[in-house]
Amino acid sequence: MDPSGPVQTDTARGDRDQRRRDVLAAAAATLEERGWDDFSIREIAGRAGVSGGAVYQWFSGKGEIWARLQTARFRADTQAIAEWPDDLPDVEVVHRLIDVVAKNHADIGRHRLEFVKGLKGRVPDYAAELTDAHQRLRDAIAARVERLYGDDGPPRDLAARLSWLWAVGKGVGDHLIDDRFEAMGVGRAPFMDTTAACVLAGLRAPVPATVENPRLH
Repeated sequence: MDPSGPVQTDTARGDRDQRRRDVLAAAAATLEERGWDDFSIREIAGRAGVSGGAVYQWFSGKGEIWARLQTARFRADTQAIAEWPDDLPDVEVVHRLIDVVAKNHADIGRHRLEFVKGLKGRVPDYAAELTDAHQRLRDAIAARVERLYGDDGPPRDLAARLSWLWAVGKGVGDHLIDDRFEAMGVGRAPFMDTTAACVLAGLRAPVPATVENPRLH
């Protein structure tokens, strides 16, 4: 099947809700395969099997489509974390957290700067949903990390450690985009296993002596 062809062909003509979902599915596929530069309303509409005008009935432009995709992904990731078993080994928890951030970044999040530039200083209505979904995901990640410290509780520089974990995840996401780890002769599985083990050790490392009264998340 041609990967650039329509992603949905059997939606009933009058099913507007499903048509909207078709547009979002086509947009997600286009963004993942072609990146931001080819993430156009024309391309999205063609893949969804609708007209460009129809797309504008639901979305103000590709910026809003990106924001809706990212919001939905944040919410799905937050729900997935909530459903993880309580008895996962600590290194598996960290492995999964890195994977969540990495895949989100690789699929959607890496285009955030282009999205922000397109706003040109405006704050659209849908931005509040995006911000809320992002914060809920960060809170879910923080809650799982805090449990790694047991009865002693999290260190006072937890906010910095969480930001570091997020940064590591995004870096891993960059590697996933073009398989950079394979260029160094390392497979994805051992790369991720080593990353998780190192990050877990870092999360549990002593608080640096220079840290004083850090802001918590």
